[in-house]
Amino acid sequence: MSSSVILRRGGSSRYWEEPEEVKRDGKDPILSRRDFASLTLLKRLHLRVEDLDDLSSNRIRALFNDLAVKDILELCLLSENFNEMCGRELLWKAKIWSSYGIEKKYGDTWRETAELLSGAGMINLNSRWYDGRTYRQILDEALRRGKEGWNHMEKIMYEVLDKIIPDRDHNKGPHYSDIYNEEKFRDDAEDYVGRPFSSYELSNMERAITKEIIVINAVAFVHSDQFPFLPAPIGSYDDMSDRAISSIKFKPITLVDFDLYVIQFSLAISLDEDNFFFNFSL
Repeated sequence: MSSSVILRRGGSSRYWEEPEEVKRDGKDPILSRRDFASLTLLKRLHLRVEDLDDLSSNRIRALFNDLAVKDILELCLLSENFNEMCGRELLWKAKIWSSYGIEKKYGDTWRETAELLSGAGMINLNSRWYDGRTYRQILDEALRRGKEGWNHMEKIMYEVLDKIIPDRDHNKGPHYSDIYNEEKFRDDAEDYVGRPFSSYELSNMERAITKEIIVINAVAFVHSDQFPFLPAPIGSYDDMSDRAISSIKFKPITLVDFDLYVIQFSLAISLDEDNFFFNFSL
């Protein structure tokens, strides 16, 4: 006889069988995929659903520190009391900073902002890249360089890849626009360098060709493309001379919140990371 658990959603209670017996004789599962995930999360935390009603403030803060936003939101669905305790905006504000490196509210509440960023697969700008800098530092440097921001990003990516793979053919790859995929890189190694990649090369490429750095590259590209003007269709400002552009005191692009572009490109990659390719060409 299997044990049981009570899952509560929206204030109601329902009885479920344990996951080991969710499917018998090809019949539809007793648990939905979402409920399956909820049980898995609770087991990982060594909690029962009823425990969520009586968590201390310290335990709630620990959960916010340790869990992904999507997991915290899942716990909120399981218990009305936990959901009420998680209504503290300062908890969400701190979570957004630690998980995404974002200090601005996008929505009416910090919780709403957390849901938006989580749903977009937002990168963490506080994480560190191959060279030890945070992605926020890399992004800020590219934006400070204005029109040359994209050239700067291209230069450092070439330098890093050339350091990892000294005999790399720039025309063949791997390229800085390719998200690291070990299976693909192993398969394409002969085309790239005429030999298998070493474990050293693969591990360092994994640290260098990240989703995060490609997002930063894409944002730098958009920022540089028609600087100092707002991003617009290519060629929109072709009739203006460099001298005329350089004489402009007001730079509209400085008013743009480029964290929104970080969110946008994070989402674009998250939708199909295995096949994502960004065409960097001015």
